[in-house]
Amino acid sequence: GDPEVVEVLLEHGANVMPKSTDGSRTPLHTAAARGNTSGIRLLLKWGAELEARDKDGEAPLHTAARAGKVAAVSLLLDHGANIDARDAGGWTPVHRAAWNNHRKVVKLL
Repeated sequence: GDPEVVEVLLEHGANVMPKSTDGSRTPLHTAAARGNTSGIRLLLKWGAELEARDKDGEAPLHTAARAGKVAAVSLLLDHGANIDARDAGGWTPVHRAAWNNHRKVVKLL
């Protein structure tokens, strides 16, 4: 979403960690999947959990890598995301990027 709107919501008590209605992902997962670096920065500033897991055991870094979002992957790594994190299937972010043919992300990871 719009970073200014999101920041106003957070200033008024919005939760940075709710999962989607099906429990699959947090707002940080969504921002990572969309490559929304301003959203990622804002959510992390407000305390979003960098290593939160979705229903498949993916952290936001897995999600960004799977989607081929180079800038989002780089930003998450800069904030200390675990490059070796494994999802429920045992896959790391580089596995997700390679499986989806995202060569730039593979090279970064």
